[in-house]
Amino acid sequence: NQTSALRTRTAAPTNKLADACVKKTGALRQAKYAVTHVVLLWGYNTIWPDMGHKPLFSVPMNIWCIGHSVLIMPPAVLAMLLAFRRRRARSMLLALHVWGLVLTAMLYFGDTRYRAPYDGLLTILAIAVVPDVARWLRRQADRLRAWRLARRAAIEPG
Repeated sequence: NQTSALRTRTAAPTNKLADACVKKTGALRQAKYAVTHVVLLWGYNTIWPDMGHKPLFSVPMNIWCIGHSVLIMPPAVLAMLLAFRRRRARSMLLALHVWGLVLTAMLYFGDTRYRAPYDGLLTILAIAVVPDVARWLRRQADRLRAWRLARRAAIEPG
């Protein structure tokens, strides 16, 4: 099969380079690079245009990056983790695209500009998980109220 032969020939130099990198820096350093690249998807740079060339756009871009990291990313990450549950098949379809981005960032490089096209998916995932979080918070508040009432009833006689 020509395809598998081509794949084998092109994979060999890549595998050799990857092995040399791991041998030189160690597996722990490679893991640190992977985590750093994922962090770079959300921080330390602006989406567009480059900061040095268009200072007029740097303030709105920085505001968007901060807003995204504070408002959208936490619920979207929660949705991405919960997406593998059976009743979340629709969310999983969206989350798998974003997991592909995260994997690409881990192996190659992360940058806010690579993440920007996925902001719509991340926003949908974040909005989709809000009702579940609200329901969970309500249940926790109900449990706390019931515990306080039970404690009060046990302390107060009759």
